[in-house]
Amino acid sequence: MSWKHAIPLACLALFGMSGTAGAQVQGQVFTVKTASAYPADWQHSGNFANMVMVNNAGQPVSCLIEALLLSTDGNGSTRPSYREFPQGPTFLPTPVLADWPTLALYGKLKSSVDKTGHLPDGTYTLTIHCLNIRTLGGQPFPDFFTNATFVVSTPQPPSLLYPPNESVIAVPNPVFQWTPTLRASGTQPAYRLRVVETLHGQTPLQAIEANYPLFEINVQDATALPYPVSVPSLLDGRTYAWRVQAIEPQAALTKTQQELIVPVGANEGRSQVFTFTWRTKVRAPGVAVGVGGPPEGGAPEKAEPRRGEAPPAPRWEERKNFADRLVEAMVARWSPRASHAGSQADFAVARRATRRDLRRALSGTVFATAYDSTESLFGPTSLPADTAAATPPLPGTAPLDSVPSPPQEPVAPVAAASGLGPEWLKLHGGASISGETYSRDGVGSPTRPFHSGRVTTGLSFGLMNDRLRMPLNALISGDQVAFRQNINQVGLSPRFRWAGLEAGNFAPQYSPYTLADATILGGGLDLTPKKWHLGFATGRIRKAIAVDPLVAVQPQFARNVIAGRIGYGDPLANTTTTTGARITRTCTGTRSG
Repeated sequence: MSWKHAIPLACLALFGMSGTAGAQVQGQVFTVKTASAYPADWQHSGNFANMVMVNNAGQPVSCLIEALLLSTDGNGSTRPSYREFPQGPTFLPTPVLADWPTLALYGKLKSSVDKTGHLPDGTYTLTIHCLNIRTLGGQPFPDFFTNATFVVSTPQPPSLLYPPNESVIAVPNPVFQWTPTLRASGTQPAYRLRVVETLHGQTPLQAIEANYPLFEINVQDATALPYPVSVPSLLDGRTYAWRVQAIEPQAALTKTQQELIVPVGANEGRSQVFTFTWRTKVRAPGVAVGVGGPPEGGAPEKAEPRRGEAPPAPRWEERKNFADRLVEAMVARWSPRASHAGSQADFAVARRATRRDLRRALSGTVFATAYDSTESLFGPTSLPADTAAATPPLPGTAPLDSVPSPPQEPVAPVAAASGLGPEWLKLHGGASISGETYSRDGVGSPTRPFHSGRVTTGLSFGLMNDRLRMPLNALISGDQVAFRQNINQVGLSPRFRWAGLEAGNFAPQYSPYTLADATILGGGLDLTPKKWHLGFATGRIRKAIAVDPLVAVQPQFARNVIAGRIGYGDPLANTTTTTGARITRTCTGTRSG
């Protein structure tokens, strides 16, 4: 029995011995300092309320115990459950204090728990009613009530500010910034900042949950932290993911909670996951590169005009507006083929038709005026109305560019990659193997594993002359540890025409509100006959994580999901889709915090 239980047990025992014969059986309930607002947690963990029962009747007694929850927004109660108590004091932790699976909520409490899983913010009174108390021989004792109050405050998780999501930065030591999380009392919790490198084929959520962190640090009384100089430097061209979690500060935790991470707020205090790419040098702002322009890193520098000279005319790619860039992007997908006679003339006709159709589509929008201004560069968008339908474009009409293109030699068709192997089984794609060795000097904990290796594949098997494709994606790493989600991912996705299967690790991504980018370890199918879109997925989305005495971790239940979707329509036009998911939690592999 721990020291935190010894004091209330001793006090109640002394109080019971000094009581009258009518008060020989009594108890006291008390809530923990950081009481959980999630009723689903009460069935498995001791992070809500506990009770000490004192029996001074001289023999074992039995009773029925029910829990009552009262607030201004509604109430709730459990069914009475049978309990037996030996002589002396007995400690009842949260899971056995009441029959929590039978908890029935009413009013705003019910609607809040149904929608969010937690009680709404406010002050609550927990009442434990012990009734029908009697000895095993049948001697009755009076019923009694014991109360405890607690406050629920479930603030929103922090929002990330800098670096912005999917940004490219070149600051040597960027300052991570986020918004504060405020409780109803106006106080702030602590924050836990985690930064990891994303590997090929990983989603940001996979990386932040599974990868070895570059650094993970608690921040108190601040909402910003510069990139520490004591951790490995950011590497050019690498993409990183970061997340902030609101947690209880160490000073607010009990002695038994010191080895835990206790979250604060909705979504377990976790923010969204942002990514950024670090570069040693970023292209100067204002140097635009259009379709077909110089490759990244090769943009020409702007020439400064000499004194007395007129500034140079803007380059062609700088004069393009939104509509022209869209046309260029569309036309760039076409290329003249040697099998088509007069391919250059056909190319010019297609470009003119594309501009005419696009102008009709932009009619009445804010882009129409900007689009019309390009006629001075291209010429008229279409022929006069009275001759447009009757007069076809001349075969020798040049493309609508500012500078005529020189004649091009016929381009021979490019044969598709044949793959490796016979016609009935071909292998496409590639694989890579990498290793890493890390060393350090001085004191402190290492920020990387000393030796690690990774195998990454993006292979695809083609059966029946590539009519059936079976992509195989895998990430095998030596960075895996028990207190993080699995970094190893292996997925097989065979597909034939409109039918596809999923096995292993895959991300259905039905919608931002159903699974989002969660990765499932299991199986599923995806069917797209005609305009129908049918999907089904089932498996595990999170493994159980137990308390680790050597590392501060947040214990997690295993989570299993069954999800599906059904939709109809054209994905490029209008479509209607309904999605749904059912997630269950199991406590296998965890122990109560």
